[in-house]
Amino acid sequence: MLKNLKYRHLLSPLIMIWMAVFPVAIQAVGNPEPWVETHLGGVDAATSWNYERAYFFKGPQYSRYDIEKNIVDEGYPKSIDWNWHELWSDGVDAAVNWGDGKVFFFKGNQYVRYDTKLNRTHSGYPKPIQGNWPGIWTNGIDAAVKWNKEKIYFFKGREYIRYDIKANRADVGYPKLISGNWPGLWPNNIDAAVNWGDKVYFFKGNQYIRYDKEKNESDYGYPKFVDRGWPNLWGTGEWQYKGPSAPPTSPSAPAVSPSAPGVQWQWRRIE
Repeated sequence: MLKNLKYRHLLSPLIMIWMAVFPVAIQAVGNPEPWVETHLGGVDAATSWNYERAYFFKGPQYSRYDIEKNIVDEGYPKSIDWNWHELWSDGVDAAVNWGDGKVFFFKGNQYVRYDTKLNRTHSGYPKPIQGNWPGIWTNGIDAAVKWNKEKIYFFKGREYIRYDIKANRADVGYPKLISGNWPGLWPNNIDAAVNWGDKVYFFKGNQYIRYDKEKNESDYGYPKFVDRGWPNLWGTGEWQYKGPSAPPTSPSAPAVSPSAPGVQWQWRRIE
């Protein structure tokens, strides 16, 4: 093809000039950037507390979130063991605000009723889920969220259950599949959910989805990364280096994607 070009002798100088002007573009094509951005983080359980605060749990820690300021309160995360009397110290599976000053926490085949006014667990807990929550799974609940004054949704694996607060039992016909009933939501293994006014936030791994309760669908543009949308909520961005040896400097100020507020960046070498 080049032999048919009349001015082919000019191509080499032009290419050299173009490479000098656009070295980054040439490097991106010929030698791909060795830094790869990944996102760490995640939430095990979450619950709204009142109109001002929400609580998030991950392993043996918890964080208190300021709803109005949209940021984790100063001094968090903290240890569950030191601040939640008689709650499991190594973490919880799910949590839901029932109303009337009661929050229920679930772990394995047990649950705890917590008094938000007295700031302690009610006496006699934990108790078995079986026999006390008619119609829901008796073990391994993934997530729970109060939808309105009448209903609570429980999630486990690929399924969900709608629970009637007044009747204090699961509605007839449940469980049902998440897929096909929750537009835009992951079809399985939801980690946590929290009511946020006219929205509900769902978490899975290092991502979250904002769900519109009135439209009954996920908002456009989701899922997003937790470390970008929830400042200081166990969000850590990580740059993985794929080069043959450790780099001379770490990308503490990455040019590809600047770190969001509250995100701590680190690097490690990968093969």
